[in-house]
Amino acid sequence: MEQEFVINKLISVKLKDNITIIFFRGKPFRQCKYLLLLNPHRKKSQKLISSIDEAEEELIGELESNVKPEDIGLTPLEEFRGHCSNLQVWYECGYDTKLLHRTIAFPLLKKLNDEGDPQAQKIFKEEIAKRFITGTPSVQEYLIIEGYIKLFEKNELDMIAEELPLASCKNLIEDLALKKDISYFIQTVSISKSFLTKLLISVKGKELIEIIICSCENDRSQFEDVLLYLLCNKETFINKLFSLMKHVEYRRNKFEIDPIDYYYLYKSIKPPIWEYIKKKIQAINLFLRLEHWKDLIIFINLQIVDHLEEDDVIELFKDGKLKLMEGIIKTLKHQFNQDFGNISEFMIFLLVKISKLKQKNYWQQISYEIKPYKSVIINFIQYFLFNINRKYYNDNIKKQADVLGKELEKIKT
Repeated sequence: MEQEFVINKLISVKLKDNITIIFFRGKPFRQCKYLLLLNPHRKKSQKLISSIDEAEEELIGELESNVKPEDIGLTPLEEFRGHCSNLQVWYECGYDTKLLHRTIAFPLLKKLNDEGDPQAQKIFKEEIAKRFITGTPSVQEYLIIEGYIKLFEKNELDMIAEELPLASCKNLIEDLALKKDISYFIQTVSISKSFLTKLLISVKGKELIEIIICSCENDRSQFEDVLLYLLCNKETFINKLFSLMKHVEYRRNKFEIDPIDYYYLYKSIKPPIWEYIKKKIQAINLFLRLEHWKDLIIFINLQIVDHLEEDDVIELFKDGKLKLMEGIIKTLKHQFNQDFGNISEFMIFLLVKISKLKQKNYWQQISYEIKPYKSVIINFIQYFLFNINRKYYNDNIKKQADVLGKELEKIKT
C-alpha cells in the first residue's frame, strides 16, 4: 500500500514498493537511508554524539551493514514512519543538518536554497561552515568532494580557517592524502592565505610535501607569500622545514621519493627561503642550524650558499658546532658516487667564497683547516672540470673553478 507524508509545500515522503523515497516538488529526490542504533545507552561515548554522522562513525559495527530492519521486527511501514518523523523534526528545527545523514541533509538544504526557501537561504552557508568546522572527517570530506566548500568566497574561507582546530585540520589532510584527494582540496581553499597557512602548520612529512607541491601548481605566488609569512613570523617553522628536507633527503637516498616530487619541492621552497634571508636574517643564521655534514646538501640544494657574505663565511669557521671543511669534504666524497647536478656547481660557489677570504688575509689563517683536505678538493675540481662539457655550466663557474684550483695549489702541505 502506498503511503505519503507531507513535510512542507516542497518536500514529501512516500512509501512505494516498501521503499521510502523523498520527493521534491513531486519528483523523486532521494531514497531514505536507515541508521539502526541497538541499545543506544550501552556505551558512555554515545551520550556525546551530536549528529547522525557522528553516530555512523561511533557505532559503525552496529549499523545497517550488519542488521536490517526486518531482523529486529521493523516493517517497511514502521520504517517509513520513522523517516517521516526524522524529516519532520529536521524541518521544525530549521533544517538542522545534524539531524539527517550528510548525503540527505546537504543536498536537500541546497535544493531548498536554490528554490528560494527563506529559512534555507538564511542558514545555507552558515550550516556548511559550522559542520565543516565541528563535523567529523567524513562530513568534511563530503563537503569538499561534493563542491560545497567551493561555494565560499575568500573572506568566508578566512573565517572558517580561523575557527578550524589544528587537530581537525591535521586529521582531514591525512584522510585526504590516503584517498588521493588533497589536490582538489588545495585548489578549492588556496584562494585563502589563512587556510593555506593553517594547512602548512598542521601537518608534516609526506602530507606537507603534497600540500607544498599542490599549492605551487595551483598558485605559486600565493604559496610563496604564505611560506615567507610563516618563515618570518612562526619561529618553529624554519626548523620544521629543515626537518622536512632531511626527511626528503633520507627518502631520496633510499629511492623512496619520486624524483619529480624531489625537484618540485626544492623549486617550491627556494624563492621564499631567499626572501626570508633578505628580509629577516643573514644566511649564516640558517647555516648554524645544521647539525650534520649531510645537512650541507640541503643547504646547497636550497642555494642558500648564494647569500653567504664574506663575514658569514668567516663566522662559519668560528662556530664550534659545525666543522665546515669536514662537512664540505664528506659532501664531496658523497657526491662522487652520485649524479653531480647542481650540488657540484654550488659547492664550487662555496669553495670560491672561502678562497676569496684572502682579501682580508683570512685565507691564510684558515689554511690549516684546508690542508688535510687539499688533495680531495683538487681532485673534485678536476673531476668537475672534466665533466663540465656535458653539463650546462656557464663560463663564469668554469673560471671560478679554475681559479680555485690554483689557489689550493699554493697551500703548502
